[in-house]
Amino acid sequence: MLRSIRDGDRRDPNQEMQTVLTGYLANDKWDMLDPFFERFRGQHFETTRRNRFIDFAGWDFNSPIKTEIKFYLAKNLLDNNFSVTTAATTFQRLKHVREFLKTNHPHLPSLLDMDLDKSIVQLRVYLHAKGLKSGIKYRNDFEAVYDMRRLYAYLDRFYDRRDEYEKDQWDVRKMPGVTFSYSSAHFTLSFALVPPPFRPMMKRYLRTRLKTKTFGTVLGDSNYIRTFLIYIHTRFPGWTRLTALNRTHIENFLDDLASSKANTTEDYRSHVLASIYNFVEYIQKAQYEEAPQEPAYHLLFKEDMPKRIRTKDRGIKHIPESVIEQLADLLNKDPMELTPLMSENDKEYIPLVILLMETGFRISDILNLRYNNCLFKTDHQWYLRGDIQKTQVKDHRIPITDDVALVVQSCIQFRQNRADVEHNPDKYLFVRTYGSRMGLPPTPHAVADTLNRWATRYHILDDQGKVYHFRNHAFRHTKAVELINNGMSLLTLQKYMAHCSPEMTMVYAQITDATLKKEWQHAQEQRVPLLQVNIATGDVMEADPSVIEWENVRAHLEAAKVPMGYCMASKSLGCPYVETPCLTCHNFCTTPENLSEFDEEIKQTQALIQRTIDMPIWNEKNQRRLEQLHAIRTTLANGRIHHPAGRKRREYL
Repeated sequence: MLRSIRDGDRRDPNQEMQTVLTGYLANDKWDMLDPFFERFRGQHFETTRRNRFIDFAGWDFNSPIKTEIKFYLAKNLLDNNFSVTTAATTFQRLKHVREFLKTNHPHLPSLLDMDLDKSIVQLRVYLHAKGLKSGIKYRNDFEAVYDMRRLYAYLDRFYDRRDEYEKDQWDVRKMPGVTFSYSSAHFTLSFALVPPPFRPMMKRYLRTRLKTKTFGTVLGDSNYIRTFLIYIHTRFPGWTRLTALNRTHIENFLDDLASSKANTTEDYRSHVLASIYNFVEYIQKAQYEEAPQEPAYHLLFKEDMPKRIRTKDRGIKHIPESVIEQLADLLNKDPMELTPLMSENDKEYIPLVILLMETGFRISDILNLRYNNCLFKTDHQWYLRGDIQKTQVKDHRIPITDDVALVVQSCIQFRQNRADVEHNPDKYLFVRTYGSRMGLPPTPHAVADTLNRWATRYHILDDQGKVYHFRNHAFRHTKAVELINNGMSLLTLQKYMAHCSPEMTMVYAQITDATLKKEWQHAQEQRVPLLQVNIATGDVMEADPSVIEWENVRAHLEAAKVPMGYCMASKSLGCPYVETPCLTCHNFCTTPENLSEFDEEIKQTQALIQRTIDMPIWNEKNQRRLEQLHAIRTTLANGRIHHPAGRKRREYL
């Protein structure tokens, strides 16, 4: 079987083309029903006259371009970017490009030797002359124009053997040491829209940024900074540096950003301005030649930054209990008994959603689980184990129930018993075994789409009767709220959720007040009248609530009689003023003249001890007070002064 050329292969491009176009692929006519294409056909391939054959006989006018297009289709097939249907359909759509090239560029040694922009204009004129119409699907352009741009871009990347950081499109999979997630759908960062004068500066900055930040973070930074650079280039097309940038330019940009119709939320503007500030500040520290002369803090002020809404002020996006119950009911049913029936593709998401509900893992961390080490058992407990990418926690483990462990075991056995195990070299628990993501886990977006498809199809409704809209991360919030409302401490929850700081965990504590209020209201609604029975007569009557409340107070509080009332200190804490502070104070001084007063105080304390004999906390403290009084009285009875600080302290005063 022909092996796909690995990414990063640095051999001569023409040699690589010949390596791919060997065996069956060397033929000029490909039959999609040939055994060679069996593994590319997919589960639902249906042959038609249009998609069965790919015939290059019509490209005999230009052999080099024919080779490039054959390679384009073959390589995408081998890399699972194209199914056989996609390859055949793409080839059919390229027939207009073939006719155009035959007429206008019959002797080109390569497609890359033509001026793309000029050729696109010529192609549009050619297609108009043939009476063809553009389509909305391709942004009001022709399919042939879209396909030629795509073909040209692919060949441009293929022939470009420079270092990845020198290219105008970076592929994170070819950049060693960069942190990224294979569950993402985005692996490339393009500089095509960055104004050419600022492109080298942007590349240099983002390359440095990738050393400490994830690819996703840098991708966001590039989008925000690009917005600013496009604005500057539009207003000042002659600028090749930012050295002349001043506060007035920034103020004008802020006005433009505020008046923009798209992406004008405070969060978005805050991200844009923060990224610009970090960018300007860094290139000044690193002494870029292109850096502004004005310091960053003179260009962007703190008050320019919109105040972002804190997570706890937004409210926690947890899933209502009623929705969780509906989803659980759906997952507990036999998919074959549902109406309408659940598709085979959707069934694959059932164990994934169960883990999402039961573990509190982020969706990216669930998709990153490996079947060879994600489950283990101690003497009495099953654990799920995985790496937490956001906080860089390796081998994080959490306890799971036997039922959840059984689901994971079933997934592991299914993966281990698959005949196409070579399509999952990284041993993902959840993986795609065909298509452009073969060997990779599904994307988080695909999981959310499946959940919302279930909500629509099987009528999962919110409290207002509307179809509920699921978000993957809401399951994590929901699990955290469930745990903390069931009594888990914040410290334990922090460890369970693999948070790097208590502040992240404190977000979930905010909801407990609402939960307690709800439970209290529910208890109030369930209250019944309190009844009192007269033992002597046997009469039953409704009790006075105030009397019941006082009896409750007496049961839980000391309620000791004090001058002009009662002491209501709790039994667990007692009164903090039972023990006179002066008796233990270093500066307390008394003489034999006060002996009679001590005798009287001792008598009162002994009487108090007798009255509080059934109040152990009070009694214990009064016993200590009595011991202190006796000790001081003994000193006074011997004719000495009681002053713990001593004579030196008195003489100093």
